[in-house]
Amino acid sequence: MNKIKSLLVVAVLSSFIFYSCGSSIPYLGPTMDLINGMSSLGISPEQAIGGVGALLNLTKGKLNPADFLKVSSAIPYSNNLLKAATDMGVPSNITDIAGLNKAFKGLDMSPDMVTKMIPELTKYAGKKGGTDVVNLLTGALMK
Repeated sequence: MNKIKSLLVVAVLSSFIFYSCGSSIPYLGPTMDLINGMSSLGISPEQAIGGVGALLNLTKGKLNPADFLKVSSAIPYSNNLLKAATDMGVPSNITDIAGLNKAFKGLDMSPDMVTKMIPELTKYAGKKGGTDVVNLLTGALMK
């Protein structure tokens, strides 16, 4: 019986430690595929989350609410991404490429990373949202 209690204590403590260590990354469900895929760009998952959140903030400001809903619906847990980016210091009112570049600089990424992340985001969102979402994202982010 003591062995079972000891194992239970170890399991509880291990899960607490594991949860605490991973708590800097919010739950993003299937969107982690997008975030993890951006590691090929040489950035951390936190930078990817902040960068995608910044891109979504700019998109949200440029699209009407109905169109942004189409975009956000194609990116599961997009609200979590937006909140995580804001928690990382990304402004929630990015209105232009200069603001986007500033947000990326705050995430310790160069401005050229913006042009590398946009195709990754549009490709990902296009898988679920189709051409309409790709066109909305491209139009908002390339103006």
